[in-house]
Amino acid sequence: MPAGVRVTLRTDSSSLVCRYQADPAPTLNGPGERARIDVVCDGRRADTVKLETHGGDAGFRCEGLPGRMAAPGH
Repeated sequence: MPAGVRVTLRTDSSSLVCRYQADPAPTLNGPGERARIDVVCDGRRADTVKLETHGGDAGFRCEGLPGRMAAPGH
């Protein structure tokens, strides 16, 4: 499971949907816990979403973003 990976997007959308193909599909050892991603907007954590996995495909959905461009530098 990767850790410390950062992807930067610039959007004025109020929601974000992301799908990707993991090779191999992510698995966690231990209790049945799903991988999570922190969504940060304007330097603050807007949401923590759980990755949904189906075979080798994974993705997430985040709702409730501000719906405006972030201030420069964020």
